[in-house]
Amino acid sequence: MDLSGKTVATDELSSLVLTLYRAARELPLEEFQTAALTLIKPTLPFDSGWWGSGRLTASEIAVHAVHLHDKSPCSGIVNLAT
Repeated sequence: MDLSGKTVATDELSSLVLTLYRAARELPLEEFQTAALTLIKPTLPFDSGWWGSGRLTASEIAVHAVHLHDKSPCSGIVNLAT
């Protein structure tokens, strides 16, 4: 699989998924998002991450929770409507 110039083997992705499943079972909920993004980053490189949950209505996106990874809350406002 080619991800932005980086070739990732199927066995590497399979190992990553198994590790994520294990982390989901073994880590407390409040630690899982940071751990998951840390595990994913070597395989799917990114500078920072925004993990959120919410719901979409006819007129807006109602955000319920946000987890920032390697990103300051003051580093910019994300416009979810665009």
